[in-house]
Amino acid sequence: MLLALFALPLATALIAHVPEGPNEELSQQAPVGDSSDEAPALAEDLSEETPTEDSSNEKLILESSDKAPSQRNFKQVVAGKGRGKQKDAKAQKKAQKKTPPTSEGLVAGEHVPLGAKGAKQKKKMIIKNGKETCAPNNGELKMKSFGGSLLQGDDLPMFYLHEDFVEGEENRTQCFYKAKEATPGVDEFDFKLMPDTAEHMSDIWMIEQLKKRPKRTTNAAEAKLHFVGFPIFNSYASGRFWNCGDHEQRMKQMVNRMMANEHWQKSQGKNFVVIATAPDAQRVFTPPLISLALKGQVIVATADKNYPSVEHFQRKVVIPYKAMHPLENDAWNNEPMPLAKDREVSFMFHGDISKGKRSVLKHFQKLLPNADIEDHDFQHTGMNAFREVVKNSVKTYKSSKFCLVVEGSTPSSRRLFDSLAGGCVPVMIGGEAGIKRNLPFQRTIDWSKIVYYGGDLDCVGKNYGQTQTFLKDLLKLPEEEVDARRMRGFKVFKEALSYKGPGVVDAVLRELIEDPKKSDWALEKSIKKDLQK
Repeated sequence: MLLALFALPLATALIAHVPEGPNEELSQQAPVGDSSDEAPALAEDLSEETPTEDSSNEKLILESSDKAPSQRNFKQVVAGKGRGKQKDAKAQKKAQKKTPPTSEGLVAGEHVPLGAKGAKQKKKMIIKNGKETCAPNNGELKMKSFGGSLLQGDDLPMFYLHEDFVEGEENRTQCFYKAKEATPGVDEFDFKLMPDTAEHMSDIWMIEQLKKRPKRTTNAAEAKLHFVGFPIFNSYASGRFWNCGDHEQRMKQMVNRMMANEHWQKSQGKNFVVIATAPDAQRVFTPPLISLALKGQVIVATADKNYPSVEHFQRKVVIPYKAMHPLENDAWNNEPMPLAKDREVSFMFHGDISKGKRSVLKHFQKLLPNADIEDHDFQHTGMNAFREVVKNSVKTYKSSKFCLVVEGSTPSSRRLFDSLAGGCVPVMIGGEAGIKRNLPFQRTIDWSKIVYYGGDLDCVGKNYGQTQTFLKDLLKLPEEEVDARRMRGFKVFKEALSYKGPGVVDAVLRELIEDPKKSDWALEKSIKKDLQK
């Protein structure tokens, strides 16, 4: 039966300004409104599962949708094409004031201030040296077992890949690669695209892996799942930034042909999956697909369920951000992984720390020995200059013992996957419930054995001295213990989180089909064998 995915109340959202130039790319949206200080535990989510059945008697478990927002309401809280171009700004502002913050939104902080003109700014970070301990004992991120990680080999479902829903794809992709002077099939986007575009090119690589898997069938009638083989975000970016055709027209065609498909009509889309990890639903998904997502008539593979314009879609599955290509490529070159004794940097963070609640990281640069914490604002950096930033960051990931993965405007971050690819042990800081909700492939991966948890970011800001002590204590752990976690994370990246390997497809299939008879993390046995060698 299809995996249970959980419904969320509607949260207000405002899309940040997107640059208009042909060489400028997507800027991630920032949420509006205060988040709840506390969120219900994941166990409470499970109580809202609502099973139904399709014509093939396969049980489909959908997210609860008693108060699913209408398409009209959705438009009121998601910005249109560019900043300041909403059709009804007054209605949007009114909706933002009246709509309560979601309890499943960011836990204790949306930590990046809003960039949209006239938007209400978040309160500044309260930074003080309090005495409260933010991290749990041993930095353990306790994860709930969902009863089965689990399906392997022949237990995985057959799927069909629909590649004929959009015409002219060959011409569009040629236009995109020509505009970026890139080579089809070659993973080099972090030297060609700014990071908030490169990290969402996962649709291209996921589709390529789907094409190769033995569970792909050429007989659509025998498929339990149907993947739409159209790279939605790549279509959006190539149309918006490099004039490669009309993305909205392509999306209309995709949705129309999908809905006309006999297998979509049979299940009303409940076993159809679209891949798009970008946060800007209004411009990337476009209204036709948004309408289906609101009604639960398609499964959305996203990088973060807490994206304000995505969180009220009824049925979602979390997939990884695309890691930086030099790190991912090197991970597959079978070079020896540097261990703790060969890593000179204690803690690493490269990113925007000049504003918002991440500014507390400036203190850690001064307080932590041999830390490498750099402030990078890519929105004011050209591609040539940022290419050098990427090279420097890649080198630092490989030479760092621990990497700080700090919550930004949403709980998830590409840095988690960059860290694992570089063999750097992640220390996650942010709202615990939001982090747990957005760690991908929890039926495959025991995340509690891969990452450390440093506590909520608001707590860290108010008690930076205690957090400093916690981080320094990590440096005192036996190197063998930390290196075992390092190698475990690196292996998990290659076998489940990398878009260069087949395991990412198996992992997403495992999320979508549930077998309650199995109860062990799928990668755990193979990892233990490797660590014993």
